Amino acid sequence: MLRKAAFGELGKARGLRSRGRGFRERVEVALASGRHEILVSDIGRTPIRRAVDIPENGTASEEIVLGFASRISFDVSDAKGQGMPRKVEFIGLGETPSPDLGPALRAHGCLHRHHSEKARFDVAVPPGRYRVVVIRGIEFSHVSREVSIDAGERVSFAAILERLADTSGWVSADYHNHSTESGDNTCGTRDRIINLAAEHIEFAPTTEHNRLFDWRPEIQEPLGSH
Repeated sequence: MLRKAAFGELGKARGLRSRGRGFRERVEVALASGRHEILVSDIGRTPIRRAVDIPENGTASEEIVLGFASRISFDVSDAKGQGMPRKVEFIGLGETPSPDLGPALRAHGCLHRHHSEKARFDVAVPPGRYRVVVIRGIEFSHVSREVSIDAGERVSFAAILERLADTSGWVSADYHNHSTESGDNTCGTRDRIINLAAEHIEFAPTTEHNRLFDWRPEIQEPLGSH
C-alpha cells in the first residue's frame, strides 16, 4: 500500500478545497511490493515524478509538494460594469499547444474552452503563449488578446463586452436541450445550464428523453445572482 499526500497552492479552476493558501489531497493506492514510479500532475503546475519502494506486506508514505499554478484571472463585464456569464477559448500560439482543460461536455474546463457563470474566475493553464478569446453569444462583442504566461505566474485579464444588436422584443432561444437526465447524454445538468447562459441563450426549454424535468432548482443555485 502506498499512502501519499500532495500539497500546493490552490488552483481555483480545479475545484480543490482551500486551507489558507493551499490545498491538501490524500490518496491511497494498492500496489505490489517493489519499486514503482509515481507521477503527480495538475493543469498549470510542473509535474513531479518520484520512485517509491513498497516493502513486502508493508506501507510506504510519500509527501509531494506541487508548485504554484500558472493561471489567468478573468474579470469580464458589460458596458454598465455588470458581470455576466461567458465562454473563454484558449488557442495555443507558436510552439504552445492548445490546452486540454477537461472533458468535452463539462462547463468548467472542456477541451480548450471554459464556460463560467461567475463575473470573476481563474483558469489554470500550462505556461506558454495563447490567443485568449472571450465570447458571449452573437449579440455581444468579443475580446481577443494574446497572453504569455510563465510557470507559476498569475495574469489578469479584464475586458468589456458591448452589446452590438438591439434585440428588444426578441429572445435568443434553443429548443433542443439535453443533460444526463436523458440517460444517453454525459453532460451534467448544471454544466448544460452554464453552457446555455454563457452563450446568452435566454429561453431554453428542457427536452430530456421520456420525462418531464424541471431545471429551476439548478438554475437558481449557480445562476441566481445574475
